[in-house]
Amino acid sequence: RDQPVLPRAIVMMGNFSKNPFVYSEAGIQSYRASFTKLGNLLLNLPRLLKGTKILTIPGPQDPGKDIMPKRPLSNELTGGIAEQVPNVTHCTNPLRLRHFSRELVFCRQDFLRKLRRSAVFPAASAGADVPTAVTRVLLEQGHLCP
Repeated sequence: RDQPVLPRAIVMMGNFSKNPFVYSEAGIQSYRASFTKLGNLLLNLPRLLKGTKILTIPGPQDPGKDIMPKRPLSNELTGGIAEQVPNVTHCTNPLRLRHFSRELVFCRQDFLRKLRRSAVFPAASAGADVPTAVTRVLLEQGHLCP
């Protein structure tokens, strides 16, 4: 019988909470509880965990400073999911990942807001296709912090 092919990695990109993270006892407990639920869900999928790496990347509203690279989520805030569930790794934002001969870059950031704030990307010059224009600016610069 043919076995389904499982992914080599699953990349989970934040924000990991519906509301922006607030540094308070309630905020920390809520964040931990959510990651505990995720850990329990993953533990119910042993076949998936056997050969698949789970990578978490913090989003703009997750804990940490709003600078790049954003540090990985701490085990203290995630309820120790990386120790409970095999193959879970907390990564930086952005993340460079080599997959065979390709290099993949995962980044969760509001580049348009940052470009407009820095007056690098005026609103009037964008036209109707803003996502394409922002992508072009990033590619022409050759890095994620133009």
